Amino acid sequence: MGAGSSAAKKAAQQAEEEAAAAATALEDTPFFRKYEMDMSEEGKLGEGSYAVVRRGIEKENPDVQWAIKCVDKKDLTEPDLAALQDEVEILGSINHPNVMRLHESFDEPMYFYLITELVNGGELFDRIVAKEAYNEADAAQLVKIFLQTLEYLHNNCVVHRDLKPENLLLKDEDNDHEIKLADFGYAVRIDSPDFEDLIDQCGTPGYVAPEIITHMPYGTKVDMWSAGVIIFILLGGYPPFACADQNALYEMIKTGNYEFEEDYWGHVSAEAKDLIASLLTVDPNKRLSATEALQHEWINTEGGVLEKQDLGKNLEKLKTFNAKRKMKATVKTIMLTNKMMGAFGGGGGGMLAKLKAQKAKEEAAAAEAAEIEASLPDHVDRELAKKITAEKYSEEKFVELANADGLIEKPVFMKIVRESLGVIEDTAEPPTEPAPPAASEAAAPAAEAADTGADA
Repeated sequence: MGAGSSAAKKAAQQAEEEAAAAATALEDTPFFRKYEMDMSEEGKLGEGSYAVVRRGIEKENPDVQWAIKCVDKKDLTEPDLAALQDEVEILGSINHPNVMRLHESFDEPMYFYLITELVNGGELFDRIVAKEAYNEADAAQLVKIFLQTLEYLHNNCVVHRDLKPENLLLKDEDNDHEIKLADFGYAVRIDSPDFEDLIDQCGTPGYVAPEIITHMPYGTKVDMWSAGVIIFILLGGYPPFACADQNALYEMIKTGNYEFEEDYWGHVSAEAKDLIASLLTVDPNKRLSATEALQHEWINTEGGVLEKQDLGKNLEKLKTFNAKRKMKATVKTIMLTNKMMGAFGGGGGGMLAKLKAQKAKEEAAAAEAAEIEASLPDHVDRELAKKITAEKYSEEKFVELANADGLIEKPVFMKIVRESLGVIEDTAEPPTEPAPPAASEAAAPAAEAADTGADA
């Protein structure tokens, strides 16, 4: 018994020493000698399949904060690494006030670090839906800045290829117009602004251009199509192309099958609709460039005129769209977290190491659940809830949990989330009676009901 106990202690001590040595080796690198990251939950700014973004400081200048993207190289393929290096090269060459600036980068054995300016203003769409009043003058000012940014990129032979609301950020909380274009993971440098021989399929369904779907060579005009989709949403409050079936969605995009619904576009100026139509043109040769779009009549209409074009009704529609968009992002986060949680404690090591890994897993899951809960609306769409844990409840159970509008109350949904993440809590089973309909959460029209936010 004594010998066994002694062996267990020795193994635990050895595991701790090995972990400490690994941590020391990891941190004795050029990056860690220069920067310090905020490893708290509050310091985490975002995460993806292979990367996490954290707040950080330069040790010799701690008053200046940075956003530090840490990319785990372990599971990256050679093409992934090449794309990451392209992103660093492109961002390093860009100097524009409306593009997130890359300060420097570190390519180290286990991780790739990108140090970029810290953007504290959140997403542009979140700021818009927080407004009490909204008109075409507000939208036109934002669109002009957006188009000027695209003009700069295209003139400098850069195609973004993944323009969408999530990638339009704001520098700080005090300025509604200091846009920062982010996420150049799909960006590519071309030989000249007129180059049209790209063939890679990439982008986000709902925003991707027809020529990418049809495998046609393309160039900068794919960004202009995506810009047209974004402007449509900014003015109308819902996406022009939306369908639950991705094949059907792509057919709509390939044929340019969209419409300006009278309820939401009857009061929008003809000039605004003409700009959108000139961008959502299937033939890229007839589609406006960024420079041409900046010369459009709507962009150059006097602000006082556009202020009379009220978009208050469409702002309510935009709030619904934005809430669904954020919910889809939450679903992805939960699914990603489930994948990451499974990696905790997967290796060898002694019992102490395994217990520490389990504790870390539980703490991370609880923190993730708290963060998700803080960002949720009062009700959650049933179809999105199903994606998180399809095996946990049957189709009938999800129908039972939802109200007549297909919405699940936040506390009930959070129980599903916590179970999915493996958070242990003593709570009763979710109610079997559907929640009463919420007047403020009315069912969305078919035009916006589709989930179109998955990556291509």
